[in-house]
Amino acid sequence: MTKGRLFTVSGPAGVGKGTIVKMAIEKDPTLFLSVSCTTREIRADEVAGVTYHYISDEEFDRMVSEDAFFEWANVHGRRYGTPRPPVDEAVAAGRNAILEIDVQGSAQIVLKQPETIRIFILPPDWESLYQRIVDRGRDSMEDIKKRMRNALGEVKESLNCDYVLTNYTREETRDNFLRILGGEDAKEFSIEAQRENILNLINTYHEPE
Repeated sequence: MTKGRLFTVSGPAGVGKGTIVKMAIEKDPTLFLSVSCTTREIRADEVAGVTYHYISDEEFDRMVSEDAFFEWANVHGRRYGTPRPPVDEAVAAGRNAILEIDVQGSAQIVLKQPETIRIFILPPDWESLYQRIVDRGRDSMEDIKKRMRNALGEVKESLNCDYVLTNYTREETRDNFLRILGGEDAKEFSIEAQRENILNLINTYHEPE
């Protein structure tokens, strides 16, 4: 049996990466989406085993000691980690596995799994990303400014990824995403082909008013 491959998908908050991944899985149900573990409590709008695996600090400690995470981090006093066993099982069974994760976590995963393919989702421009974050209605203006500054740092990190997709429309981005996952020729989305586009985006950044 041919093994599957491991892909990480990263991008700024609000860029639509979660939607792209969901749409891709709806079109190709053989894809495996990794679900992270967390020690924080479940929220009202979340589903255990779908949003996160909610585990105790003791269970998290055990998994760390057994090297059962690709990567893990402490965020505001709660820990989050990407479990290895389900991903390894999916890949061994011939399924392509997707980890939706930030670029720093993606870099950590490549250290353990060098064959990992890193995909980054870019916004068409800063104005559209700003508007998407505003339209979600979750953040104060100060938080929005912080997210935009974080987005600039993430876009700079995208230069270390393998493929970069600009999310002009969800359907087009999903289809190009599936092309990469399917091993099709997608050289136009390689980091070499997209480098100028990334640098142009970086150079046009300005702080929201």
